[in-house]
Amino acid sequence: MYLDREDNLYFADVANAAVYFKEQLMINKHPEMQILLKDYEGMPMKGPSSIDLDVEENSLLVCDTGYFGTTSLNSTSGSLFLVDLDSKISRPLLLNCLAYPADVFYEQNTKLTYVVETFTNRVIRLLQSPPGVYHSSVFHQFSGRVGPTSISIDELGNIYVARYEFQNSEKEIDGVISVLNKDGYLVGELIIPKLPEITGMCISRSKADTLYFTEKSLNGVSRIKLSQFAAEIDKMIENNKFI
Repeated sequence: MYLDREDNLYFADVANAAVYFKEQLMINKHPEMQILLKDYEGMPMKGPSSIDLDVEENSLLVCDTGYFGTTSLNSTSGSLFLVDLDSKISRPLLLNCLAYPADVFYEQNTKLTYVVETFTNRVIRLLQSPPGVYHSSVFHQFSGRVGPTSISIDELGNIYVARYEFQNSEKEIDGVISVLNKDGYLVGELIIPKLPEITGMCISRSKADTLYFTEKSLNGVSRIKLSQFAAEIDKMIENNKFI
């Protein structure tokens, strides 16, 4: 869910397989809800799971994923769309080729787009060269666990990736948030005791030291102070700087 520079609200709705927006939320008490994206060239959306805003270009990035498992290794039909918010015209950046693209993050400073693809257990990076022409590549390939479900980036450029795993009734499993540097190297891992099914995550813009995350069994929101983790990240960066 995001507000653009004109105070319009945008949000993804998996259940109704659409992205909606409400115009001038801060001005009108009861703005009318409108559909921004529900299909592409007559093909209905599977269900958008995540959106992010490119403020400078006034455009919206949309992961079309469906319910958990709808797009998978057996059905690599997930997509990433770009919507121009001025013209309301959408175009695919990655069309019907992803195995559950759970989350997208646009880095405003570097103009790079990151997508976590759960069932291939990897992070994909998209860059523009020239502007408006997108090139995608595998930024980091994980092993183990089901796969990444959320991504966020702090002010220093550290990339936080939540790595989902199913809870085992016979053995309690810890949650893992991996940290990558700007070159895609693993520089640290944050262990969340007994909470492996992390579904969402973000770093506060007003409190840059605070990471918030949602976890399936909690049915709520938790937070972590990243300053407690910074020393371990610095240690791993030092050990891996010559890789």
